[in-house]
Amino acid sequence: MRLFLLVYLIFSLGWLVLAGALLTGLVDPRTPGTSFEWDGHVISAGWLALMLGMYNLARWYSRWTFSEMRREQDNR
Repeated sequence: MRLFLLVYLIFSLGWLVLAGALLTGLVDPRTPGTSFEWDGHVISAGWLALMLGMYNLARWYSRWTFSEMRREQDNR
């Protein structure tokens, strides 16, 4: 169980670092794959990376709190 918690946290941090690099311009926005067009608007892929990072962070936090509650319950 601890390994999965670490994986969620690492993926979350990786997505958030990528999102930060894409949204701040550290990665050239003209590079293929850094943006996509949706309904006539060009959207940075950084927003998608930010959403994935937040999703993985929420998964890590929910699993971590569940494991802490379970550990506390087992210690009683």
